Amino acid sequence: MTDVIQAACEGASASGLMPSDETKKLLLKRVSPKNALNFDSLERYWVVLLDELSQILDRILAYPYVVQYRKVLKSAPRELLMAWQIHSQSLRSGELYIVQDRTCEFLKFLSHVGRDCGITISDQTKTFEKAFKKTFERRLRERHRVVHAHERPSWESRIISLSGQTSPLPEDAIKALLMETFEKTMPTLQRVSSQLGKEPPMSVAAVEKIHEEGAVKEARLMLDLVAKALLSTIGLMK
Repeated sequence: MTDVIQAACEGASASGLMPSDETKKLLLKRVSPKNALNFDSLERYWVVLLDELSQILDRILAYPYVVQYRKVLKSAPRELLMAWQIHSQSLRSGELYIVQDRTCEFLKFLSHVGRDCGITISDQTKTFEKAFKKTFERRLRERHRVVHAHERPSWESRIISLSGQTSPLPEDAIKALLMETFEKTMPTLQRVSSQLGKEPPMSVAAVEKIHEEGAVKEARLMLDLVAKALLSTIGLMK
């Protein structure tokens, strides 16, 4: 795949094809004006494309660890744990948004470079964005709720707010509320697991495992969406 892009850029340069003005504008969003002088032909554009794609893939591969940091922080001071509890909510959905936005920009840039190189291009930017938003609708919606104060807080936000340092409730009351929530949630998790033909979770550890497996599944979904969009753009997938 990367070989195809590299060969196209080097072949276009050898044929005397030049980057369009729009492609040059997109390049300037990625390199400094001084460095852009080294890209007067299409020969090295594949390097920028590959670097940008690598950054996206690195984020996706690191994504499953978002739900595991808390294991390292178990022995941390209480204040640090509270801070992490607040930050972790926006971290996961934020990473999804970053992958979505950066991939859309990457696909747009790839389409312009590909056309300049004479490749038949099928711009997948809008198709990818639509598929990504549909796949991760709940988490992206949660990000919107956290950022915008006018939005009604979700169940997840309410639970997290209970663990904050400024919560008006005493610790015993908070524990009781969390336990009550957990007891209400367990039957639903067990029912869904049974419907999927899996062993229903019977403990906190089992629920945590589901949480971690969910992050791995989401990372795989992201990889699949990005790969499909990339291959479809340059005609390697129908």
